[in-house]
Amino acid sequence: MMCDWIYRGAAHIAVISPGMVDLVGQRGIPADRISVIPNWADEDAFRPDEPGPELLAEVGDRAECTVMYAGNLGEMQHLDTLLDAAALVSDDPRIRVLLVGGGIRADYLRERARTEGLTNVRFLGQQPFSRMSQVLAVGDVQLVSLKDVPLYRVTIPSKLQANMAAGRPVLGALAGDGAAAVEESGAGIVTPPGDAAALADAMRRFADMTEAQRNSLGQKSRAYYLATYSQAMTAGRLDNCLRAAREVHSG
Repeated sequence: MMCDWIYRGAAHIAVISPGMVDLVGQRGIPADRISVIPNWADEDAFRPDEPGPELLAEVGDRAECTVMYAGNLGEMQHLDTLLDAAALVSDDPRIRVLLVGGGIRADYLRERARTEGLTNVRFLGQQPFSRMSQVLAVGDVQLVSLKDVPLYRVTIPSKLQANMAAGRPVLGALAGDGAAAVEESGAGIVTPPGDAAALADAMRRFADMTEAQRNSLGQKSRAYYLATYSQAMTAGRLDNCLRAAREVHSG
């Protein structure tokens, strides 16, 4: 009831994804009072970059195709599926999985990888925010993974904008608006959430690509970010939203 009261009293409403337009509309708000204004990345921290020698020394030997997950190692990220997929590709020496970050599931994931003998899985731990553009550059492809729950189908995880701003190819193990963005951008491959076999197949497909082909996906990723999520593009949308709100009050 409180949400409905607030929404009805608002001159204009900004949401971060197309799916949220429908949700707000179901509360009786006309479509012309709703604007999609997506989140953007910290463009100083997330940009195309190269890893420095110190970071490469920490990472150690690199495989031909490093699939990286960088971020919160939590419940909603569904990273058990990533370890399941790593087990399925353990016979492929071209592929390595690298998890970067911390969270409530970090110790569990480390122990599971150790217990199951997943020698193709490594953990780098939490990294300084100022180093993230270099960290992401270590990965040949960046995983964006979320559980398939209704809320996540109508949101775009901020990790997606960050990876695209950094110009990285994307492996999306997610559904809804986030998956649609990866497909529309042409920046990578989408698999159903929780489907380890499909995720393993996608990892092999990335490994089959040449470096030039993966670089091309990274360029598409960066171009899509600049055209869709960048601060410059979002500022224009926000300005339009504020003008629309002013017109409602002026009227």
